[in-house]
Amino acid sequence: RKRVFTGNWEYMLDSAIFTSPPALNWSGAALINKDMSLVGVGSLIVREASTVGETVIPGNMFVPIDALKPILGDLVKTGRAAGAARPWLGVAADEVQGRLIVSRVSPDGPGDLAGIKVGDIILGVGGDGVRTQAEFYRKVWSRGPAGSDIPLRVLQGVGIKELAIHSIDRVEYFRPRTTY
Repeated sequence: RKRVFTGNWEYMLDSAIFTSPPALNWSGAALINKDMSLVGVGSLIVREASTVGETVIPGNMFVPIDALKPILGDLVKTGRAAGAARPWLGVAADEVQGRLIVSRVSPDGPGDLAGIKVGDIILGVGGDGVRTQAEFYRKVWSRGPAGSDIPLRVLQGVGIKELAIHSIDRVEYFRPRTTY
């Protein structure tokens, strides 16, 4: 089964492949179709691979091989796709009852520096409201590459705040810093 997959670490695949029951040796596992062709590479164990009525079934999420083919050379060579990096905010937000609630803010990351707090509710990007991770990521990423200023509207406590977050390339945040 294919569908959108979002992760609160600012990650989204438009057409991830889900299987169940879950396989424990999922990381990098090959997903082969009935014609013995490679169709995906194992990425995660997920709680909701599918549903049957009201029952949620766990399983695995696979990255479709067709999503990897165009960027595979760059991934092998540099560890990332070529081109401009997407803007990264350092804000993890979870969907809870139709709202995006901030669950983690990377210390000294763009969101932290702009004043985002755990527990804030993300209401919108610019004038556009958001209720899902997919809406949020699409609107943030449509604002330009890493380095773009991203306007967020958040509910913080009892007040609504308009914040401008200066995004960065996430690789810069996680790059080891010299200690000398």
